[in-house]
Amino acid sequence: LFGCGLAISGSASTMGQLVAGRAVQGFGSGLLLTAIYVLVGEVFDDALRPRFFSAMSSAWVLPVLIGPVLSGTLAQHASWRWVFLGLLPLVLVGALLLAPALRSLPAKAGPPGRTAPMRVVRALAAAIGVAALEEAGQHQTVTTLIGGGLGLVALVWGLRALLPAGILRVRRGVAAPIALRGLIAGSLFGVEALIPLMLTLQHGYGALAAGAPLLISGLLWSAASSWQGRVRRGGDPHRVRMLRTGFLLVAVAAAATAVVAQPAVPGELVWVTWALAGVGAGLVVPSTGVLMLRYTNDADRGVDSAALQLSDTVMTAITTGLGVILVAAAARGALGYTAAFTILDA
Repeated sequence: LFGCGLAISGSASTMGQLVAGRAVQGFGSGLLLTAIYVLVGEVFDDALRPRFFSAMSSAWVLPVLIGPVLSGTLAQHASWRWVFLGLLPLVLVGALLLAPALRSLPAKAGPPGRTAPMRVVRALAAAIGVAALEEAGQHQTVTTLIGGGLGLVALVWGLRALLPAGILRVRRGVAAPIALRGLIAGSLFGVEALIPLMLTLQHGYGALAAGAPLLISGLLWSAASSWQGRVRRGGDPHRVRMLRTGFLLVAVAAAATAVVAQPAVPGELVWVTWALAGVGAGLVVPSTGVLMLRYTNDADRGVDSAALQLSDTVMTAITTGLGVILVAAAARGALGYTAAFTILDA
């Protein structure tokens, strides 16, 4: 499905086809990420999982380093289509490498009743709900506002069955790391999505310079994740301290980025602020995966792994959607760009 999505987007002749391809690609990504978490829970014991998540974070480094430059070069000198189509050989190689390892695992019967079609309906309702809320924020007509209200109902209805009980109270056990993953992802990616635009509009940066802080953040994310995977002392109290430290760093980074959004403040400071965010994410994101797998069980591992990804993506969609709404309002002159960036970061 991921490969099909790349092919659909790369061959698109309309924006609708491009968006449809991205949807198929996203569906495939969700299946892959959830399956990987299930496999980690089945194959690795608790002591090895931090190192695996560290390795998985490190796998982001090469794409972070060469992806933006390569994509820009292809779009400028060849065709933007190769940004999608050029990845197909890598998808094939990845599948060929993984297939033998999967075949060597013992077959397991899935838990009965946990793959009911109604879960798919609720997941679609949640996705449609987020889209309706974003549309209502950007185009405030009677129709879209009614749709936004219905979208909120659909979002809540969908998530209630897909996320574990007690997630709003951050209940001990599996609910807590799933809630924390949503909070860190929403805050991190909500701010990061608009950093290049902020640097371009507020400080006159070009495209390459505006994207560079994200590169530094990605590298430090990988480094911090690698460090947490090698720490074997302190047990749970030490991992809790890593979570607290990571959240504090991301919070400081978001607040400092709000300051950098002011035109009178030097834009170069964002290199420091978003470096802190990368370190914080590198401490928190792997830790939430480790703790979720520790507190789940064999029967619920798939459902809880899916909930972790859902918490991540829904909160990211909500906060980046808020950013889109604020930028749309600034483009219409309803508020200034400085206010839009500051509100989102805060």
